[in-house]
Amino acid sequence: GAAPAGRGATWAPPRYDAEHTESAFLTRRALEWLERELDARGGAAAGDPWCAHLSYLRPHPPYVVPAPYNDMFDPAQVPAPVRRADPKAEAELHPFVAAALGIVASPPDRVDQDQLRATYYGMIAEVDHQLGVLVDGLAERGQLDDTLLIVTSDHGEQLGDHWLIEKLGFFDQSFRIPLIVRWPAMTGAPGRTVDAFTENVDVMPTILELCGGEPPAFCDGASLRPFLDGELSGPEAPPRWRTAVHTEYDFRMPTSRAVEELLGIRQDQCAVSVLRDRSGKYVQFAGGLPPLFFDLDDDPAELNDLAADPAMAPRLLRY
Repeated sequence: GAAPAGRGATWAPPRYDAEHTESAFLTRRALEWLERELDARGGAAAGDPWCAHLSYLRPHPPYVVPAPYNDMFDPAQVPAPVRRADPKAEAELHPFVAAALGIVASPPDRVDQDQLRATYYGMIAEVDHQLGVLVDGLAERGQLDDTLLIVTSDHGEQLGDHWLIEKLGFFDQSFRIPLIVRWPAMTGAPGRTVDAFTENVDVMPTILELCGGEPPAFCDGASLRPFLDGELSGPEAPPRWRTAVHTEYDFRMPTSRAVEELLGIRQDQCAVSVLRDRSGKYVQFAGGLPPLFFDLDDDPAELNDLAADPAMAPRLLRY
């Protein structure tokens, strides 16, 4: 049926209920697998090591979630999107953004835009609930106090910011992701929020070190153990820790000529590299497309490109 008053296009729940989501299925299967593993090894007390990588697909398009999560958040209460005045103004930021607005534009109607956020928050809450089921299942099987838990993601979501949805390009919304680490042997106070720079390449050396191994010398990442052993929080970091993060995005479409037609570059030139530190973000495109530079101190929303500003030239060259 139609959505109630004040609710938008993505409010409607699917035909299945919350017990039959992808997340619920994965959680059930994971705990069943663990039960079999423990039984085969002589029970939970045997102490044999095990490892599981659970790939929760949600939250992710399509933007739909069953009750009660679809109505858990009020669209009238969600934060406003961060963006320029209208899509035309946003498109003027860069040819790449103009092209993206023709492919993954956010809903033009404000109620639908706000509902998109409310629905997505509901999708997050549904996965969060299933992670709780998983943690409870570990506790019931006597494994919680001997298990390293890491929750992270492969990308973010524009969710209407910059008039875009899904993930792409160079904006923080697509690349800033969650990272939660729970290690029972941690000596630092739990529940701290750390604001230091980290990258996905830090996850593997962290796991290896915490499990008693040694990360290979060729690792680009570094173990996060200093944050777990110490009381570091906020932007604090150990000596010689990274002062910037790096992202790359390959936007070629091998089955389509759309990018070549829109931007006038070859498939192998469909690449963007980003260097982002506390105060600035430098975005470099291949194929002769112009770079971008954002002064994050004055413009944290990434609305004003300063790459062509002569006064910025020395700073731009450093990046």
